[in-house]
Amino acid sequence: MNKLIDRDKIYKVIKVNKKSIKMLFILTVVAFLWAFFFSSRETTYNLFVWENWDNFITVLTFIVAITIGWLDYVRYWRESLPNKLTVHFVYNEEYIMSAYTVSLSSKSDLRAWAQQIGRQMIGGKSLNFQVTYAQKHSKIVNNQFKHYEVTYYLTTEPEIFQKPSYKNKYLTWVVEDNDNESKGDVDPRKQDHRPSTPLTRNEALTRGEKYSIIQPSNP
Repeated sequence: MNKLIDRDKIYKVIKVNKKSIKMLFILTVVAFLWAFFFSSRETTYNLFVWENWDNFITVLTFIVAITIGWLDYVRYWRESLPNKLTVHFVYNEEYIMSAYTVSLSSKSDLRAWAQQIGRQMIGGKSLNFQVTYAQKHSKIVNNQFKHYEVTYYLTTEPEIFQKPSYKNKYLTWVVEDNDNESKGDVDPRKQDHRPSTPLTRNEALTRGEKYSIIQPSNP
């Protein structure tokens, strides 16, 4: 039987809109104080006088209207932000590939695009994944973009890592923050150590040796 009230969803809504809810609460308290302490002296402090409640309802209605407008604006702003994707690939509990802040057209393309990025990183070859994968909750970064992060677990090590120059390496791609980002400017690096936790974006930009992106082999 389905739950009539999904507590997890309610919690997520409250968490996402925590600041707005706090603002609404504060404004409601202000409306209450305004109605009861700035009314006429004869009715002040009397909760049973309609004038006080009428003032309160008037001010509260105005505040609710402003809050609803603000929440609509915030929702529109969030939806208008560009999407970015960071994807990691793990083999034998070690991170062997990571691509950071790659442009993502929409959330619905996330899984297919993440797998395509992995194939591009090894020259267009196929990857063997486990059925399960890990995905973190999206978050807004510096009020500039909505960031998604996923991790895929490989069942076999890609062939490229059998080559001496790639053996036991950790490949990282970082899409650089500049005006040409839409053209796909990438900072590719080979890290000497395969970590059990992924490097941060800044670490991937400053560590390792730059290398030429592997081009797809001709059929």
